[in-house]
Amino acid sequence: MRIIISGGSGMVGSLLSRELAKDGHEVIILSRSPDKNRDQFGQEIQVVGWDGKSAAGWGALVDGADAIVNLAGENLAGESLIPSRWTDTRKRKILESRIQPGHAIVEAVQQAKNKPKLLIQSSAVGYYGPCGDEKITEDARPKDDFLSQVCVQWEDSTKAV
Repeated sequence: MRIIISGGSGMVGSLLSRELAKDGHEVIILSRSPDKNRDQFGQEIQVVGWDGKSAAGWGALVDGADAIVNLAGENLAGESLIPSRWTDTRKRKILESRIQPGHAIVEAVQQAKNKPKLLIQSSAVGYYGPCGDEKITEDARPKDDFLSQVCVQWEDSTKAV
């Protein structure tokens, strides 16, 4: 299978990318830092640059791909060992880093003649908000806190496909 992964160089994505390549799949990672990530993955995984906002420069790769896995998003803790505060600016970055890639994926899929059969859209347990010992099921509604609303908008960003 040919599988395109946005966020393929992150914590979950890099492991997934390597495992899929090891199983013989053609893996294409979309990266905002392609040169850095090409060194990380070597020859077995193709790394393609993208801006995280549009299908420009990579959208044609979707035509004939079997699946897209969308894991793109700003690290919630930040880039350093010390977690970053969630200022209004940081919150905007967290939200946009999930919504814009989702819209870009929708754009690429809509342009493809041979559309992928599968889109896996990542989200988070943050959808359910702070719950303590409360039992949660898939039917539970999202809360109104920041992270819950990010998850709702993130899932909605690819709903069109």
